[in-house]
Amino acid sequence: MVELGYTQAVDVKLVANSQDNRKGHYGEDNNIYLNDANLNNTKDLATTLGHETSHAIDNQDPSINTNPQNNTSKADNEIYAQNYGDDFSDYVEFASENYGDGNLADTNNNNLGNTPAENKKPKPY
Repeated sequence: MVELGYTQAVDVKLVANSQDNRKGHYGEDNNIYLNDANLNNTKDLATTLGHETSHAIDNQDPSINTNPQNNTSKADNEIYAQNYGDDFSDYVEFASENYGDGNLADTNNNNLGNTPAENKKPKPY
């Protein structure tokens, strides 16, 4: 990716926020946030990660927010991000099934924030 000009690293953070209806989002802080509360299975996670990665790549273009022509293509960028996410999850699923790892999980236990150690932590007020 560096050869293509994408040099900024992106961190992926897993959060659990039942008040947010998004499965994930790419933040202005250059992080991808995946919301465990809204991810139903592994394919969902891979699709969302691919989708948000597409937005992170788009954000590497310094003119993305300053070029008026980009305003007309924001809908196209969203369509592309959805396609990128769908394709990424298809590749993950194919690799998992065909290279010895079995099928992707079809459920999510939503354990983030619900482990015994995490439940013992004092809750912020």
